[in-house]
Amino acid sequence: MKQLFLHAKVDVDLIKIVEKVVSRLKGKVAVYTTIQHLGMIKPVLEYLKKEKVNVVSSGQILGCIVPKDKVDTYLYLGQGKFHPIAILLKHDTKLICADPISCKVTEISKSDVERVVKKQKGAMLKFLTSNKIGVLVSMKKGQEHYNEAKKLEKKYPDKTFYYFVMDTLDFNEIENFPKVECYVNSMCPRIGFDDTIRVGKSIINLEEVL
Repeated sequence: MKQLFLHAKVDVDLIKIVEKVVSRLKGKVAVYTTIQHLGMIKPVLEYLKKEKVNVVSSGQILGCIVPKDKVDTYLYLGQGKFHPIAILLKHDTKLICADPISCKVTEISKSDVERVVKKQKGAMLKFLTSNKIGVLVSMKKGQEHYNEAKKLEKKYPDKTFYYFVMDTLDFNEIENFPKVECYVNSMCPRIGFDDTIRVGKSIINLEEVL
């Protein structure tokens, strides 16, 4: 099947929102944004250099990859909490969210992170006490981890795993399998963060159980 990738850009001035937070960028700083705003990050870096902000890392953030930078402050230019919380689950540091669309600036609180951690612990407990596990597998390039997911059978030989292989996840379809007690997600990790409420059963990301 032929694929056509369109690079969608958001035509918005990032400098306007960065001006609001520049005084709060202390120590070593990492600046990340999503693909929609990536084309405008160069002027941001030039502006921060002019303001003597010590930017040691910058670029695009992906849902599947968390930056490894050990810095004093992260600046996230984008929308939503998924990417920021994913960073704070790996790094105990300050993170400022600057939304160039709404022009709002927020800091992710410890309670936001603790809420996700609590949900993850609940999903892990459900996984460990369940016998029939559904495994969500994507066929999309960059999200296909079928071989990795098969390792579950060796690590948990007492459990039965059912593999749901698809190109695009349809939450309505997986409701047709009531015997499945919980799900392991090997697709986009965002599903394990944001979409558990749409399934009605616990979902845990693959990396957490391997």
